[in-house]
Amino acid sequence: MSNALGFLLAILPVLGVLFFIRKLLKTLRAPAINYAFGRKDIEVISLFISNKKYEQAETMLFNFNSDDLTQAIDHIALTLSEKQLKNYCENCNRNALSSLVLGSWYLHNAWKIRGHKVASELSTKQFEAYVENLRLSAPLLQAAISESWLSSEALSRLIRVNMGLGYSDEIEALYEASIKSDPKHLWTYIHYSEAIQPKWGGSLQQVQNLLDKLPDDYLIHTTVRLKLLYDSFMSQENYFKLGDNPDDEEKFVVDVASAVDAELNANPPESIQKFVLFGYMYLLSQFIDKSVQKKYKKLIGNNYSLYPFGIS
Repeated sequence: MSNALGFLLAILPVLGVLFFIRKLLKTLRAPAINYAFGRKDIEVISLFISNKKYEQAETMLFNFNSDDLTQAIDHIALTLSEKQLKNYCENCNRNALSSLVLGSWYLHNAWKIRGHKVASELSTKQFEAYVENLRLSAPLLQAAISESWLSSEALSRLIRVNMGLGYSDEIEALYEASIKSDPKHLWTYIHYSEAIQPKWGGSLQQVQNLLDKLPDDYLIHTTVRLKLLYDSFMSQENYFKLGDNPDDEEKFVVDVASAVDAELNANPPESIQKFVLFGYMYLLSQFIDKSVQKKYKKLIGNNYSLYPFGIS
């Protein structure tokens, strides 16, 4: 009895260390940000899939609007593992929705591998893994286009696949097909506005054409303009036909961001995608006033959207 007690006392520190390591590893594997953005129903969907309750998950997703569906797909793909989503896909006979979710997982994984580096900065192993994940993503997303309620969602993500692979000739057709399917799919405009910039093989004229043709939808119109304003300021590309005077450029940023701030105060958006808008306002309000920037930091909370912050 005394020997058993002595053994137990001896291994307790070891067990404590093992428990700590296990807990630490679990924490490190977990996403740094909960991409459900406070929505319990989105969290429930990922739990349904992890517990193989696929029909319940799909029923909930089917009843989401466009903005909610985008966020839910991202949350699932950034929360669950490749194995869990492959099981989902196989158990549902690779239907359109499960293909979309798994394809989104591979797309996100490709950009996790690449990070913020240009392709030439990647090691051979990193570059091959990046390309392989994009190529795994493409046919899965393509398969989801067959369902009308998923078409725009899948097409918008294919824009980013083709951007990553350097297939700039395909992007215009994907964009046109996506907005034809759903003219108010915010992330189609966001992905497209990134893909047509010169750094990805696009042109100044393409960007200005988009700015001239944005739909009369406040969330889409304002979010895309703020994104391109921020990108223009950071890259020194003249997307807004400004003069050469840096003071004029900064004044333009201040004027636009101040006007948006006033509008958001009067009519705060309800969509879950408001956090994209808040993110760009947070970055641009550094040119207005620290109190304004502090306000948008508080509005964001821990809800850091993929644009402008990337995967965290």
